[in-house]
Amino acid sequence: MHRITTAAACGLLVACFVGCKSPAPPVSDESAVSTSPGEPKWVSKGAAAFAEEASQSLYGVGVAAANRFPADPFMLRKTAEERGRQEIAAQLQALVAAVFKGYAAAAFAPGVKPEEMQRLIENAQSAVADATLDGAKVSDLWKDPQTGALYALMKLSLDDVAPQLRARIIASEEGKLKLDPAAAHKELDRIIQEARKPR
Repeated sequence: MHRITTAAACGLLVACFVGCKSPAPPVSDESAVSTSPGEPKWVSKGAAAFAEEASQSLYGVGVAAANRFPADPFMLRKTAEERGRQEIAAQLQALVAAVFKGYAAAAFAPGVKPEEMQRLIENAQSAVADATLDGAKVSDLWKDPQTGALYALMKLSLDDVAPQLRARIIASEEGKLKLDPAAAHKELDRIIQEARKPR
């Protein structure tokens, strides 16, 4: 019964995710980080440029200065992409912590100590990041024509994150769940969706 409920809830969770729109249009106001024409909105606004997609994907913007690797465009791009992934990793850690803490209140027995819960959260953050950050892909690239700096917009679909997050939480339930796992898993779905809403 436990596995059936989990599978059904997971199906409902995945069904909530829909495809994302194309990258945002160029910026045309004073909020631009450069004075270069045609700067995309995401360069200055980052994830905020995709607020309507906050429950579907995580975005990170990385930048590499032109003088960092003047003769190696491959390393320039790799650096920008890695910095974008780091931005996503920070968002991912916050999401995992929020979901785990909310779920703990709904499902875990009251005897779980704060330090044990912190360990569970940290282990889940690490496992979810390891399992999903490779799924972060380049959504757009922009090179500042004036400075030569390269900007990379990285995108990670929450379709990839949710199953890993669910798996880590369920793996932590051993001996800690209250008596009603079906209700607890329903609450997990609600908490995941709440944690993903724009703030």
